[in-house]
Amino acid sequence: MTLKLRVLVCLVLMSSITTGRAYAQSYNLFPPTTLAGGWALQCGGTSHGMMDNGGQTNGLKVTMSQAGVHPWDANLSSPPLQISDGAVYTVWFVAKADAPMKMDYDMTISNGDYHTVGLYTTAALTTEWHKYHCSFTVSKSSGYQSHFNFILGAITGAVWISSAKLVEGAPVQLSEDSSDPASWDLEVHDSDQARMIKDGDALKVATLLSDGTNWHVQLYQGGISLVEGQTYIISFDIRSDRSEDIVLNATSATTFQQAGLGATIHAATSWQHISYTFKAQNLHGELTRIPDLDIGGQRGIIWIKNATLVPTN
Repeated sequence: MTLKLRVLVCLVLMSSITTGRAYAQSYNLFPPTTLAGGWALQCGGTSHGMMDNGGQTNGLKVTMSQAGVHPWDANLSSPPLQISDGAVYTVWFVAKADAPMKMDYDMTISNGDYHTVGLYTTAALTTEWHKYHCSFTVSKSSGYQSHFNFILGAITGAVWISSAKLVEGAPVQLSEDSSDPASWDLEVHDSDQARMIKDGDALKVATLLSDGTNWHVQLYQGGISLVEGQTYIISFDIRSDRSEDIVLNATSATTFQQAGLGATIHAATSWQHISYTFKAQNLHGELTRIPDLDIGGQRGIIWIKNATLVPTN
């Protein structure tokens, strides 16, 4: 981070975030998520919407009355930021909607062809507040300023967004609280349905609808920064409401290539402690999803707790 950017961060932006994970830096690069913070709703084509603070001190409500032809026809965008190729950042935000819907978000340069610079992904919104996060490596920024965007052109209805944060660095360890849904990503494909909640000292994940393909529901902690050739021990406790086999992987965040770990574990109705030692490989500068669990093979519930990742000789 340049001296100029450090000064800008200290003078203008909010305090560092506490996430229960270790990061290279913890400067919050976003201004407050408010109208006064400089966030702007841009609508084009046939899309139409309006925004206000939605009664929040650090949040915005966007109501889209008409969708566009393309998802990118409407964007809620941050003020411009100066980020650098090869640097790693993690974005966090809290969001809900007036009906279940999917919302894309990305980071793009601020002029020219507005191409993405390493981040384009999707958040599955519900009618309840949830935390979302994603780590990414900046590429093709070419020294231009960039905008972070919530992509709203395919949406009709209301979306509430609060406490958006962008911090420098990626997690180098798992969350200290593996029962917190904010520490995990739940990726659901095709017609499958799943949800996760905190259940005491464990994370409870229910697969509500399954087409029988296990990877159509994936549970993972994402954006973990592993070191090529380093040996790690991944461990956690798991149980299920039925007997089932679950695939456990460490995978790269964008190419989904195995990063040194691929195994099948057997979950039963009693708690079991799972531990694997593996050497990180095939990273190619990518961040990692670990533990990456394929749990969509059948309907049912699993619980997971005490997830840790530690380097070893």
